[in-house]
Amino acid sequence: MQFSTGDTVKQGYFALGGHSLFQTEFSLQLYGYKPGFLSGYYYHLGNISYSFPIATVFHGWGMKPLFLRHVYLSIVANYGQVANGGFKDFAIDSYYTSYGTELTFASLLIYHVPIDIKLGYA
Repeated sequence: MQFSTGDTVKQGYFALGGHSLFQTEFSLQLYGYKPGFLSGYYYHLGNISYSFPIATVFHGWGMKPLFLRHVYLSIVANYGQVANGGFKDFAIDSYYTSYGTELTFASLLIYHVPIDIKLGYA
């Protein structure tokens, strides 16, 4: 489990929301919401995830450079909040929560590059 607190940054603000193809270093994941639906200079974000293996495959398809190693199922829960006026603006009842599952396919591409393909629902 990770705990972190935001800090004021010279570059801008933090954005809290769902997954986007164009993530920046200040984009934070809160599954099930639109990307960047909350933004501010301070943030609280909590994530908890439990993963367990479903299958150990270790199978490739002919000479194609893709090799599937494992399949995992994860249960995830997130909570977070963003504020502009500092940490005094955070109220317990103003946090956003989300829950979901992820299916992860751990594979190798071009025989040496590890690639994890994730499909999730929140």
